[in-house]
Amino acid sequence: SLLVAQELFIPSPRRVGERLFALAGSAVFWKAIGATLLRIAAGYAGGMCLGSLFGLLTWRIPALHRLFAPLLALLRAAPVSSFILLVLLWVPAGLVPVCISTLLVAGLFDDGAHSMDKSLLEMAQVYRLSPRVRFRAILWPSIRPVFLSTASTAIGLAWKSGVAAEVLSHPAFSMGKALYES
Repeated sequence: SLLVAQELFIPSPRRVGERLFALAGSAVFWKAIGATLLRIAAGYAGGMCLGSLFGLLTWRIPALHRLFAPLLALLRAAPVSSFILLVLLWVPAGLVPVCISTLLVAGLFDDGAHSMDKSLLEMAQVYRLSPRVRFRAILWPSIRPVFLSTASTAIGLAWKSGVAAEVLSHPAFSMGKALYES
């Protein structure tokens, strides 16, 4: 800020703090933050559930994994804005951030099930372990490290993609719309 000496480009930390304090007294400010957080949380939760179910399905049916692998690679490599613009054609502006967050987060959660050791599952079947014991003793310990790592990465992706979707779709009461207007 001191080097640039242009408040328009890089405001001073003091000026940012003053403005944030002024905005924090506004109901519209909190409404926008709350609405954005709800949209992103919904997309994150939906993506976790959808991706986990998809991962289990592709683990059970390896042909599906091979079939969808190129699509998942495209999902991970393509710019988020291209997906936002496509989704904007199909759904109302308020749902675009939810759909985008769900889509991108789900694309991350397909790998957890593939980290399970199949020989342990075969052993559980031979010893006729109950589904509850299988889950607690074999499944969860096998997928937990990948799941937790993916969950922490997905939070950042959901946040960035959700706000970017708000910037392009302009839903009412959103941080993205406020960023665009500022």
